[in-house]
Amino acid sequence: MFSFYSSGQEFKKQLLSQEEKGRGIKAKYISVSFENYFELELYKNYRFYYQYTSTGTSEFSNGKWKRKGDTILLSSGIDSNDVPTKYHFFNTDTVKIFFARQNAYSDSNRPIYSTIVQVPVNLHGDLIPDAKIFINNDTTYCFPFFDTCVGNFTDIVRIKVDYGDKFKSRWIPVNKKAPKRLLCTAQVDFLFKNYICLYNHRLLIKENSLISIDRF
Repeated sequence: MFSFYSSGQEFKKQLLSQEEKGRGIKAKYISVSFENYFELELYKNYRFYYQYTSTGTSEFSNGKWKRKGDTILLSSGIDSNDVPTKYHFFNTDTVKIFFARQNAYSDSNRPIYSTIVQVPVNLHGDLIPDAKIFINNDTTYCFPFFDTCVGNFTDIVRIKVDYGDKFKSRWIPVNKKAPKRLLCTAQVDFLFKNYICLYNHRLLIKENSLISIDRF
């Protein structure tokens, strides 16, 4: 993730079109600097959508907003330290069949690894090649993209997935004896490198503008 957003930056309020009002937008703010474009939409149901675009770069965030005095607070819907994750065990090497059945797998030629852990995917079936899966403890883990594991295990009691880009799951209880194949699925429909996590991110209300207090 990379952003040119800095504290003190001004977001100017925009007039809303009828179409935008129809989508439930309460207020819209933009900031433009050289090749960098920032847009923030605040919805009547207290959801928000933020996007940043530049040459070769596109990032976004979404979640809930609230007003506290003269400040707008933004908090993303995804916690970077607790990414919702599901796991699947398979008794054969045909992991691809699972995705074919759900129409969620984007690569029909997925390789089968000698280690039991497969490369994690998101809800679109996109591979997450930087992921590292911890098994049972913090010293036993697998890099499935490289078909490599550090440490030994037979049974799996719990797992934790480090997806890269500072995103990870919590420890997830499993209690599975001698599994043959393990696949973890991040319950998100985006690539982590494009998502910005915010927690009580502050914007100061000033007439028809928002002034950033914190830095993205």
